[in-house]
Amino acid sequence: KGSNGVEAARRVLETMQKRSLDPDTETFNMIINGYVRNRQVKEAERMIVLMKRADIELDVVTYTTLLKAYGMERNMREVRRIFQEMRKNGIEPDIYSLNTFLASCVRSGDVTLAFRLFRNIVNENQTPDIYTYTTIISGLVRDTRVAEAWGLYRDMKRSGLVPNENLIDLLMQGVRASSLDSLGVSEARTLLQDAKAIGISVELIREYTEMVEQLEYITSETWKQRSSRDGSNDDDKDEFGDPSSASQNIFRNHDWNEIDSSFKMF
Repeated sequence: KGSNGVEAARRVLETMQKRSLDPDTETFNMIINGYVRNRQVKEAERMIVLMKRADIELDVVTYTTLLKAYGMERNMREVRRIFQEMRKNGIEPDIYSLNTFLASCVRSGDVTLAFRLFRNIVNENQTPDIYTYTTIISGLVRDTRVAEAWGLYRDMKRSGLVPNENLIDLLMQGVRASSLDSLGVSEARTLLQDAKAIGISVELIREYTEMVEQLEYITSETWKQRSSRDGSNDDDKDEFGDPSSASQNIFRNHDWNEIDSSFKMF
């Protein structure tokens, strides 16, 4: 267990080599994975060197583990190198290695690269899973690209995948962050329905319900304020007025803040 377990496995490997027993790829993969889980990337790299010296083939599991290792370090240079080496050696990435690459991109802040790779996955007839979608959507939400995140969510549901609690909560955060600019009442209602359908906790259902009610109220008050301005000379201003939007005025009038109203940045 832990680093002691990895070292014990490495000693077994050394004993096998001394007795002229040939360790296979699976044996090395087990040890490399242990090092990566303990964030001992240098030790994992040493195992790769030993594999190559012994002419033991690296398989998709080996490369996926390395992608994970460098992704945790936000080392996109090495992530790209490993991914290219894998394909150069004729090993086609599976959905697990692709998801690991995507997660590395998002963790490093390169959401555009992640989104481009996702499109390639779809175009090459690979089947994205729930983790694929969750990874990309989380990156888009954090990059304030919530409209794109919502479009991807709809694509995911059309493909037959069922959202999980984590994904729904990510998009609810997107609704909060957008403050009605990109996502609003309709999307929040849909997410609330989806949350009920998968049976998430009563506490979250209550929180989401309150949020939908607040959005409905803000939207209603916004339209009232817009109607009251009809006939004025403010036609050239944006729909929420300038310099303060109607929704911002509503927050002030009711003495709400971002935290009390649940409209807070994550």
